[in-house]
Amino acid sequence: MNADFMKEIEGLVNKAGNKTLEDYKLSSLVGEIEVSMGKPEILWTDDNSLIVYTRMSDGITLQDGVYSTTMLPKLQIFTYLYDAVKNNPDVMGMASKLDKVARTNVKSN
Repeated sequence: MNADFMKEIEGLVNKAGNKTLEDYKLSSLVGEIEVSMGKPEILWTDDNSLIVYTRMSDGITLQDGVYSTTMLPKLQIFTYLYDAVKNNPDVMGMASKLDKVARTNVKSN
């Protein structure tokens, strides 16, 4: 997995999180959010999607995240699921759900 791609995702996540805090007037209560991502691992790739796992941390919580990118003729769909590590998430179960979503997206296009 390309490190530049993951840095770009980190930037998008951080920007979106901070914008949401600002929109709801919570940024002064929480401060800046900065999410860091561990080394990504490709779980699955086929004609429908690329599914990637990574562990994320915002300095307070540790989460397992599973991301899916589906390429359609005129559209790219990026979906992610995450859960706190303390909840013992089923990473392969999350990946399976994202694969089903990707297949549905491809069929409906």
